[in-house]
Amino acid sequence: VLASVVLETLKEQLIRLALAQYMEQAVLEIDRKKKTVTLEDGRRIKYSKLVVAAGIWTNNVLKAMDLPLLPLVTSIEQQTYYATPEGSEHMYSSGRLPVIIEHNPAPESQMKRRGGYMIPHLPDGVDGVKFGMHRQGPLMDHKDFPVPPGSMAAVDKIFAASATRGKGELWVQRWPEEEDQHLRQETDAFARRVLPSLRTEAKAELTMRCPYDQQLYSDEDFVVGIHPKDPDLVVVCGFAGEGFKFGPAIGELASCLVTGRPLAVPETLQRFRLDRPCHVVGWAP
Repeated sequence: VLASVVLETLKEQLIRLALAQYMEQAVLEIDRKKKTVTLEDGRRIKYSKLVVAAGIWTNNVLKAMDLPLLPLVTSIEQQTYYATPEGSEHMYSSGRLPVIIEHNPAPESQMKRRGGYMIPHLPDGVDGVKFGMHRQGPLMDHKDFPVPPGSMAAVDKIFAASATRGKGELWVQRWPEEEDQHLRQETDAFARRVLPSLRTEAKAELTMRCPYDQQLYSDEDFVVGIHPKDPDLVVVCGFAGEGFKFGPAIGELASCLVTGRPLAVPETLQRFRLDRPCHVVGWAP
């Protein structure tokens, strides 16, 4: 299923159910004392409960709201679409191939797992077979993506990229547009292992850079919960590139946290909470 089709369908349903009132409006300010959200067109919306689902900009939003930063970092991963052998394109379609998700052991025992994924060719999608890696891209060192003090030391300890990339390549201060050769080598190796007939030596059909909101907690779970400093604020983040397919379930969880309805999966309240143990020394929400 194409992501753009899913998003457009969800948008249509929200409009049909009259649940979407402010579409495609940038937020200029959130005033927690007055409980208002100010939009770019000047409208000011009152709220009793607020959900912040800002992805890689979560800490930027929390900083503007005068709240402590969460143990989050932004990585820039890469997707590569490999050409299929001429005349056999149909053999690499979603009707013939499954999705492959692979979790590999980390270079060191205390590190988070790394891995890769393969998405077969989709009708009406981009030509080629899509490959990507998890937690192996460079990390953003930029004012738009603030991190708590001690985050860089935590990354060195728990991210595989700190062992597989050169020290000078781990943190970047600008959004990289060019192809990442380290990630290309990783996806080449992965593709040759699972689909050796693909043309990994040829120019890619398409290469895209993709931001991930990574978390530095002592687990690999999502980050969804009520902010410890504001009981009227629910934060949704830390999906590390795997949140889209869980969108409806995460939306239901956030809705339950806002309305007080019983959770469909009660253990998520503790597993996903914002104030759980993390690798950033001295951090507290």
